[in-house]
Amino acid sequence: MHATVLNLAIFIFLVVKAPLVWGFSFSENSRSERLQNYLNIARQEKLWTDPQWLALGHYEKKYFSYTSPFTEGLFLDADGAKSPEKELLKTIELLYGENDQKLQCHYLARAQWLNQILRIDSQDILPCEERQAWKKQLNVQGVSLIFAASDMGNASSSFGHTFLKLINPENAANKDLIDYGINYAADADPREGALYPIKGLFGLYTARFTLLPYHQKIREYINLEGRDIWEYNFNFTAEETDFLVNHLIEMENARAPYYFFSDNCSYQILKTLEVVRPDLKLSQEFQYFTIPIDTVKKLTRVPSPLFVSRKYKKSLKTDYLESFAKLGVLQKKALDIAVTKLSIPDDYELAPLEKAQVYETAMKYYSLQAFTTNKDFDNEKYQLFLKRAAMGMVAGADYVSKPEPPEDSHDSSALYFGVGQSDFKSKNITYTSLKFRHALHDLEQQDFGTVAFSQNEMAAIEARYLNTDGDAKDFHIYKFTVLDLINLNPVTQLDKNFSWKFRGDIVNNMETFTDDKFSADIEASGGYSFDLALFERTRVAYLMTARHWKTSINSVGPELLLVSRLKRDLGFSLDLTYFGQRNSTDFLRARSKLNYTFRKNFDVQLAVENGINKEFESQLQLVWNFIL
Repeated sequence: MHATVLNLAIFIFLVVKAPLVWGFSFSENSRSERLQNYLNIARQEKLWTDPQWLALGHYEKKYFSYTSPFTEGLFLDADGAKSPEKELLKTIELLYGENDQKLQCHYLARAQWLNQILRIDSQDILPCEERQAWKKQLNVQGVSLIFAASDMGNASSSFGHTFLKLINPENAANKDLIDYGINYAADADPREGALYPIKGLFGLYTARFTLLPYHQKIREYINLEGRDIWEYNFNFTAEETDFLVNHLIEMENARAPYYFFSDNCSYQILKTLEVVRPDLKLSQEFQYFTIPIDTVKKLTRVPSPLFVSRKYKKSLKTDYLESFAKLGVLQKKALDIAVTKLSIPDDYELAPLEKAQVYETAMKYYSLQAFTTNKDFDNEKYQLFLKRAAMGMVAGADYVSKPEPPEDSHDSSALYFGVGQSDFKSKNITYTSLKFRHALHDLEQQDFGTVAFSQNEMAAIEARYLNTDGDAKDFHIYKFTVLDLINLNPVTQLDKNFSWKFRGDIVNNMETFTDDKFSADIEASGGYSFDLALFERTRVAYLMTARHWKTSINSVGPELLLVSRLKRDLGFSLDLTYFGQRNSTDFLRARSKLNYTFRKNFDVQLAVENGINKEFESQLQLVWNFIL
């Protein structure tokens, strides 16, 4: 009996004390076994091929393998950016192994997905109280996509910009400015001059996600840069919204090369949305160019709607220019006086509506100036407000324009199918043509969704088949356009905006029908443009133009460019340039184009132009706009 009790006591002692002596415990073995079980399940199920895991790493399919552009701050395995398998196994090992499990509190989205799909034991899940407390304070209950209109004065924003807004319902109505925005952008400095677009083209900038107060972005875009804002509210569930926030937390240290035209803000926003809904796969539709306005269109065209609402915020500049454009000649003179004297003299014979419009335009001008100059004009606005208030209600003075949403504008890429006639070496020939334009917009096309009275043509190529007699070579590459940009920023009587043009072509100046001869054709212009009260909208520009073409011809001279929206669907331009030429005969170049939009994304264009040797060319084209 005593021996039995003694043996039992010794056994209990060994069970309790032995781990302290031998250096292991049953609980540690249990964690190790559970980890091995998690790894076995991952291998058996090949979870690294799961669309959700690929989305979490922002992986892209490259032929027979996957890669991620994020080269630092995201992956746990040394080869994680190139191997979803290694990254998954390393993630499981570090999040649930014998090491410090606090990585779970950084990789919240990964942990949330793995907890569910691997059925992680509750003993291996950290509560992450600090992170959860921060998320509770942030109180994100919804997400919106923000589209900022294009800015022709900024190379990186010439196609617009997109970012996300995190919605706290406590900031409803007019308090939404204290929400937060999620922006993906390059750590770049526009003051680098010519290096800025070059480095952006070749991915020499590093980009990252940042959390910024929404009012800061609104101030930057609407007040300082004069860019309108469109907000699209997603229909994400509470669980999807929470998962998105978790993913954004784990992306806070991630860095990737930034390419202005491909792997840019909009592309990575699409990749982020695919984390919430991997079946979207919209990023796969943008292989070479990712144009922000095109991503908005793609998101609005998915079979199952993603958005529940849309809101528009007008910039101070747009508001002012719209009011200014409504003023007549006498009203514009009165506006000069109102801004300087803060009152309109009685000898200006203006109707009550006309006078009210002048005062309201003057107040909008000072609101714009307050932000662009960072000066205080509250007193001026108050004095003008008193004058306007003294007039009481005036019918028609509160007119508000109804802008068309950017997703309803024509698509960015285009094919031009044309027939034309041209003089060549004193011969009249006809031809058929095919042109491809990668982006974005012709001057005469409908311009809502982009900068008014602008042109943004990039990466275009045109081929022609000449109808000639004999054994001539009939097919020719006619022209390759690198850039063709026009920005007619109007002068008002209160500010002197600068208008400019730039075009860079490689043109086939063939000497005969059989010999191709390519040379650069570069043209740059600068000057001022003004709004005219003609048709729906009309703007005329007075420019000085310099041109280098046909290898050795250098020209300079004045240019008059008239652009008009005759009707909503009908655009017209007339361009007259007198070239004084250093080593050739001076000549007047006259060209004109008429664009009729007969259906969304379909236009008919008629263009005529004269050449240096009394040549004349006319062309009729059918234009099909689409998203590449």
